[in-house]
Amino acid sequence: MTGPYDGYRDLQYLTGTLNTGSNSFVETTLTLSNVAALIKRIAITAAANSGFSLYKDSSAAATNLLDGEFVNAAIAAWGVGGEGLWVPKSSTLVVRFFNQPTNQDCTYNLLAAIK
Repeated sequence: MTGPYDGYRDLQYLTGTLNTGSNSFVETTLTLSNVAALIKRIAITAAANSGFSLYKDSSAAATNLLDGEFVNAAIAAWGVGGEGLWVPKSSTLVVRFFNQPTNQDCTYNLLAAIK
């Protein structure tokens, strides 16, 4: 019998804290060098009535949107539906927080199975 995590080495947290400075948004890229990942859970903190989005392929373009919280990213956590968000080997993700006040700390925590 096989399961959804067969062939994956371990579970890993991809975490970070970003600060908006004088802007209303902040973003960073996460490059998964020589590994693939299956994102299972997303947890974030940011300002009330703000947003969060996660993109694939190094670009915050609408066609690359994977997931997000678009109404209130103050504090949120959710499990990703199905088997998770598949991120191919050596891909780059874009983590973006938007509609933030200036000098806002924003945190992300992605639980991923690494292959």
